[in-house]
Amino acid sequence: MRAVNEAGVSAFITRPWDDGRLRSVVGEVLERHLREQERHHLELRIVVQNHALEALNDDFEKRIAERTEQLKAEHARLESAYSDLLESHRTTVNLLANVIALHRIGLMGIDNHALHQPSASLRGEELTKVHRHPFMAEALLMGIPHLQRVAEVLRSEHERFDGLGFLDRIGSAEIPLGSRILAVARDFHDLIAGRLVTKHYMSADALTFMLEGSGHHYDPAVVDAFKRVHKDATHLDTTIEEAMQRSATLEPGMCLSRDLMTPQGLLLLNKNQVLTVIRDQQDQKARTDYWPSP
Repeated sequence: MRAVNEAGVSAFITRPWDDGRLRSVVGEVLERHLREQERHHLELRIVVQNHALEALNDDFEKRIAERTEQLKAEHARLESAYSDLLESHRTTVNLLANVIALHRIGLMGIDNHALHQPSASLRGEELTKVHRHPFMAEALLMGIPHLQRVAEVLRSEHERFDGLGFLDRIGSAEIPLGSRILAVARDFHDLIAGRLVTKHYMSADALTFMLEGSGHHYDPAVVDAFKRVHKDATHLDTTIEEAMQRSATLEPGMCLSRDLMTPQGLLLLNKNQVLTVIRDQQDQKARTDYWPSP
């Protein structure tokens, strides 16, 4: 009984035994032993497969982590590139605005004297150059991808609604909407500033001029829209208080009222530049110079 209970004996057969019974008992024992071996092998296989799955899962998580870091780095690069693009756009626009008013950029190659004359008083070659300045503006901006639409607007800013303008003599809806809006705003300002004709218009007279040109020079819909917001433009300040200054008397905050030219006609500084203080860090005496703000 102890042998059966403690040694794990599979069966106990008394003598005399029956051969059939003996064969049956031995067969059952062998079958149990084989099943036990198979179960053991399956358990080992499961353990091995579990280890393989764990290793695969670790590798998968590692690859996910690496890919996530790559995506984060790519996202950061894209954000940096986008920020650089925006900054480039702002810098380009600010640079052009500092060189000359953007819608007048095509006038950069025109004699400084002609720039300050009312367009109605120009004749001959000066008038021809002024008439070609929209083409020059377009040519200057077409190489900047994000300003190509601006270039298209500037090319057509002097077209008339009745088709009698320049460069392309197109009319009505063929003229880009931005060009039609710019024409009204530009001429209203130039009438008050004395740049369009030989006299300075009051705001109300300038509005009357725009209304009379509606349907001919200007898009009636744009003129009607401008008429509704005209009150906001009645306080447009086109006056300039200017005084001659020596370099020693320059102070921060002063603004150039005219382009600063050399006697040979070379542009040094364009008008509307505001002077600020720049300290020379290499000069131990902290010498102060005055230059235009960026």
